[in-house]
Parts: sequence; C-alpha cells; structure tokens
Amino acid sequence: MRDDAQGVNGSLLKDEAAKEKGDFFASWGGISSVGLGLPILWTEATSPSRASSHTPIGILEIVKLCAMNTAKQVGLQHRKGALRPGMDADICIFDDALEWVVGREELLFRNKVSPYTGR
Repeated sequence: MRDDAQGVNGSLLKDEAAKEKGDFFASWGGISSVGLGLPILWTEATSPSRASSHTPIGILEIVKLCAMNTAKQVGLQHRKGALRPGMDADICIFDDALEWVVGREELLFRNKVSPYTGR
C-alpha cells in the first residue's frame, strides 16, 4: 500500500486526526465513513485496474488497517483488534461479491454526510 494512503500507526486515520486526549466514543457524529472502510478497501484492493498497476493488497492487510492498527491508535489494543482469549470478539462478516451504492439511508451513523454517497 502506498505510504500516503496510511495514517498514524498504519491505520486509516491521517496524522492530522491524531489527538493526545479525548473520548473516542464521545465523538458526536461518529467518525465519518468509518463504517464504509471495509467495503471501500475491498473494492479498491480487488479492482482489475489495481491488479495491473499496483502492489496487491490482501485481506490480512485490510484487517490490519481496519482492526489491529486502528485499535492500537485509539488505545484499545488490549481488548480490540484481534481474536484472542480475553479480548472482545468483534467479528465482521461481509459478502465480497455484493454490489451496492452508498446512500444516506445506508449510513448507520449520526452524520449522514459521506464523500462516498452515490458511489
């Protein structure tokens, strides 16, 4: 993955989003489009144009970006980001062949604005 596509600690959040203090879970509208990270990354990673012109990105790299590194960045690596004894078993199941268009009604967070609407 390109270096400029990764943020702090190899997560999806850019460096300017890093904060020293604050309550991650108290953000008013959630983190805009974070719930779309997996389908967006998977779509881009498996697109035919990417396969011919970029280094391949596999599911393990996507897991690191969406779970492991993000949990570490927000200080939750002791309970999130991996499937290990004593940790929260947050599991995501997705249909890698399903196609859909992002619309406001699909956004499951308070802030119904996303740069991916209509895509």
